[in-house]
Amino acid sequence: MNRIIFILSFLLTMSVEFHSAHGVESKPDIVLIIVDDLNDWLGCLDGHPDAYSPNIDALAEHGMLFPQAYCNSPQCRPSRTSMMHGVYPFKTGTYFNARFQNEAPIKTPAMQQFFMNQGYRVASGGKVFHGTPGR
Repeated sequence: MNRIIFILSFLLTMSVEFHSAHGVESKPDIVLIIVDDLNDWLGCLDGHPDAYSPNIDALAEHGMLFPQAYCNSPQCRPSRTSMMHGVYPFKTGTYFNARFQNEAPIKTPAMQQFFMNQGYRVASGGKVFHGTPGR
């Protein structure tokens, strides 16, 4: 009986040591969906009666929904850049949809880079930075 207790204790200790040595920790999954020119026609926002959006509705039911819409700029590129870097357009220097040669590099990391630095696997696509990560 003592031998079984010793073996179980040893295996438990080794399991804890293995997980702590390999940095296994539980991180929440984070999904950010950005959509341009979308109004509130989704079911989860009590939108249009003809709109049928069961998948987004289910995701909203089990996640966090932000029903208010705000933007930092009336144009899409400066607003997205501001949101992804967490600073206002006057700090990013991005004021227009067109990119200009004299724009200064943004000093704060983009949200994707921040999460990558924290050990998350990041996938991004579409119009977030128009194919140029971080800008």
